[in-house]
Amino acid sequence: MWSSSTYTLDGTAWTKRVLGIGTAAPSPRAYVSLSYDANRKVVVLFGGSDKDTAYDETWEWNGSAWKNIGPDTAPDPREGAASVYDVKRLQTVMFGGLNQRRHLHQRDLTWNGTAWTQGHLTTTRPAAPTSAWSTTRCASGP
Repeated sequence: MWSSSTYTLDGTAWTKRVLGIGTAAPSPRAYVSLSYDANRKVVVLFGGSDKDTAYDETWEWNGSAWKNIGPDTAPDPREGAASVYDVKRLQTVMFGGLNQRRHLHQRDLTWNGTAWTQGHLTTTRPAAPTSAWSTTRCASGP
């Protein structure tokens, strides 16, 4: 069963957030790309899929409500892309994911809170189904 529920973690316990009737929220889906934009203090959600559709939507969660950003140019629909927040460049970086034909995307994209743009990788790298980020590693450099 697909769910569009939103949960938050306070460091110890998960809490289901109750959104008002008619409140905007992403449709039920799996395999989304999620990252936390520490500068703007929002969670960025891109894409994902349900049983029939891969999505190209960009949503942001500010801690109390979802907002469909709907930029002028969105990346191709995809599921399972990895994303992280780059604290040096102050933007979200997304890589990989599968399109609806199950082909692997091999380019990186960046989100600055307003627009998606092609990233700057000079070589292709294998995409990962999940991601992790270390602020210690990022702060001290590669």
